[in-house]
Amino acid sequence: MKEHIVVTGSSIKRWLDNLPSLPTWSRLRTLGESRVLKTSYLWFLLVPISARLLSSIDSVVNLRVFGTPFTITLGLPFSWEILFFGSLFVSAANLIFVVLCPQFVRDFEQYPEYTNSGRTVYNLAFSAIDVIDRTPAKARKQTVAYYRDLAQIPSHLASDLERREPARQAFELRHQIPIERAADVFWFVHDSYDEQRRVARFLCTAFYGVGLCCIAFVAAQNVLYVLKVADLK
Repeated sequence: MKEHIVVTGSSIKRWLDNLPSLPTWSRLRTLGESRVLKTSYLWFLLVPISARLLSSIDSVVNLRVFGTPFTITLGLPFSWEILFFGSLFVSAANLIFVVLCPQFVRDFEQYPEYTNSGRTVYNLAFSAIDVIDRTPAKARKQTVAYYRDLAQIPSHLASDLERREPARQAFELRHQIPIERAADVFWFVHDSYDEQRRVARFLCTAFYGVGLCCIAFVAAQNVLYVLKVADLK
């Protein structure tokens, strides 16, 4: 009797939730901003054009200079296809990051950047309430308790945090965040956003991984080619 495996969105989500860890958006940004990967868009555009131009030229050209024969190899020592698909995967990962990375994480790496942007504890309160609203119901009570202690929220206001009324909550709370606790609240918000959207982070990580493997393969081909030429000499 054959067993049929049904893959649903909830089953994929459970599988991702059971993964031991995934890179946060901050780590993915550090990877995407590396010099090698930042040029992926350039290679994605140039590889097809260069491949088409070189395809019309003989890979080996024989020349005679002052009666002495010379052989010039115009072909490249790596696969155009692998380089193209490597740049394609990296470009796709970069696109996922730009579109799906929470704006808070994308815009601010450190607390001074947040304050220098002109934002205040009023804006920070809105972001903190948004984080609480996005928290799963089973973990919301624990998150509320943590935020209440972190921001020193009075108990009569803390009870409102579970009522999902962000606009009124933020209005009531904006003066309740002490300035000396603002940096801690910033990191509470930042770290919470940093771990959101596991599916998007998984895809971004996978695409970066495949792209890096392709680039590493091309680099290895170049190294082997140089070693082979050196042996021939």
